[in-house]
Amino acid sequence: DVFQPMKLDFESIQEEIAEYAFRNKVSNAHMVYRLYRMGTIDKRLWKQLTEFFQQKWIAHKTREKEKNSGKEGGPNYYVVKKYKLGALVELAQRFAYSGSLSTTKVGLLLNVRPLKVYKLFELNQPV
Repeated sequence: DVFQPMKLDFESIQEEIAEYAFRNKVSNAHMVYRLYRMGTIDKRLWKQLTEFFQQKWIAHKTREKEKNSGKEGGPNYYVVKKYKLGALVELAQRFAYSGSLSTTKVGLLLNVRPLKVYKLFELNQPV
């Protein structure tokens, strides 16, 4: 499944990249770089898109930080759990969504109750 944008103007291509990246669970920056390497977009547009998505990511992180600054106590249990498990969460998520592993087996793998497995997965959603 190779991504080919319909239009090469900044507005439409950034929307297409964001939609495609969200749907396929890859970063926007990765998609922009891939288009640049394939020769689909030129260096000027690549830099413009990279800057745009970087600013969008920084704004998201700032909003998250402001939202969490007023909270008492530490982070969510699932945030800490995901941090401790590392890349295993993404791997388990791919297997669960593909149907290779049941929710019960993913729960055993990650040491989380099967009903709470998707709480870990929700933390992986892109911006």
